[in-house]
Amino acid sequence: MIESDSREVTPPGSPRIIATGESGELADPAPRGDAMSRAGRIAALVLLVAVGSLPFLLNVGADPDLWWQVRTGERIIDEGSVPRVDDWSFTAAGEEWTNHEWLTGVIFATAFDLGGSTGLLVVRGLLFVAMVTGLVLAYSRRVKHPLLVLLLLLVTVPILGTFINVRAHSFSYTLVVWVIVALDRIRDGHWRWLAALPALLAFWANVHGGFVLGLALVGSSLFLMLIGWDGIAARPVGRERRLIVATGLATLAATLLNPFGPWLYVYVADELSAQHVQVSEWQPITGDQLPYFWIYLIVPLVLWLLARRWRHIGLVAMLLVTAYSTYQAARFFVLMGVFGSIVAVGAGGELVRRGRASGRLHRYERLLEPRLALGSLVVLTVALAIPFLGGAVRGQAGVTVDRSLYPVEATAWLADQEVGPNLALALHYGGYAIWHLGPETKVAVDGRNVTMYDSKWIDGYLLALEEGRALEVLDESEVDAWMLPADSAQIAPLEATGRWSVAYRDEVAVVVLPGRVATPVIGPSAPRDMRFPGPTGS
Repeated sequence: MIESDSREVTPPGSPRIIATGESGELADPAPRGDAMSRAGRIAALVLLVAVGSLPFLLNVGADPDLWWQVRTGERIIDEGSVPRVDDWSFTAAGEEWTNHEWLTGVIFATAFDLGGSTGLLVVRGLLFVAMVTGLVLAYSRRVKHPLLVLLLLLVTVPILGTFINVRAHSFSYTLVVWVIVALDRIRDGHWRWLAALPALLAFWANVHGGFVLGLALVGSSLFLMLIGWDGIAARPVGRERRLIVATGLATLAATLLNPFGPWLYVYVADELSAQHVQVSEWQPITGDQLPYFWIYLIVPLVLWLLARRWRHIGLVAMLLVTAYSTYQAARFFVLMGVFGSIVAVGAGGELVRRGRASGRLHRYERLLEPRLALGSLVVLTVALAIPFLGGAVRGQAGVTVDRSLYPVEATAWLADQEVGPNLALALHYGGYAIWHLGPETKVAVDGRNVTMYDSKWIDGYLLALEEGRALEVLDESEVDAWMLPADSAQIAPLEATGRWSVAYRDEVAVVVLPGRVATPVIGPSAPRDMRFPGPTGS
């Protein structure tokens, strides 16, 4: 709805958009002397980003995809082109490879070449800081008080910290926040930010297939602007309408600036329609995740209804879309948190504004004083910086390899054996094997998943492996060795055939070879402290 305190936010001669603000920046009747200076706002921004980021920057676990992504980036740099067919597996050899994350691989490979594990950690740290910075800007636009922004960060960022990894998805999580920031600036009449949208989407379309979400966000937001909704008080006319339409078309065209052109959309459709039966992040949320799901959905919607922000519907729609997607697949939980928290702070900021205007919050005014906020942020930053710097000095910074998840010693043993090239294995072992055993050894499957393998075949293989029926899916004559988790249900059926025996075993993985082995080799425990890429690749 159009508030009576709406005002022009564009300079003379600029296209006219009148913004009511998102409950704080343009219409916050703060008491005299309560407003923070420009220097204070910058200091608060820096301190908020530090408080939100420092606990998550020292180290991070290696994702199963990291090994093959770095290898892919190295190939692209060396060969000067994006690989288009597979030569790392024996089950899809020569098949077309739609690598929608090719630029991510280049970034990771460059970072690894320059700084090893620490270089990769720096990339992840930059992504995390960029995301937190975008959230602080988005929150601060909707509520001006740093302590309220801090409260939102303390609720949201810990969940983000469990998802933001050295992986391509992290680019999508960060970029969606910056698309929201750009759209906010456009609503405020900063028209130069229109140019940022095609640039962001062109980059996004080359680092991760999640760009389609960004395109949906841009398209829906620009459409709502055209009809005078989504936080814009006056419906754009004339030149501003043409600029918005041109930006929407340019943003769509920008996504086609990738090695696969429009065929990238075909891949995304296949990815979203695949079953992903044994990939945990593609499974519906359950258990401990459900309370957070309902909190992120219900609290923002209730606040939005209480604040009567009917015209601020763009992010609400995206919240509902991502809530539906999250209920089907846990990997969208971060995006639901982003949209939910921004909807909540926008509506909450409006309620705070009204409460202050009516005097109902007078007794709490001292809590919103700038000096108190800045002082509190300084204390928190120092408290968090001390353990971070201490850990960095002690050499704890880096991308760590969880020895309980990856076949470190089994892979080292297998590398010394004269075994044929075709290795059947678990999905999360594939990237590790590509790095340490390739290119001579070919894997049955790896984290490239449906970018490389037929979606029905890979779903069938993973389900059969889980149930011990993998010989029904793989051509046994093509398999030279198996590398499986120590508790895999597939081990016993292999031994029962009489054609396969466990040749190596440790607490994490086993290697099964053809023929009869009287006594398997018992391997040692993997090193406790490892940095990417692991000991045999160092």
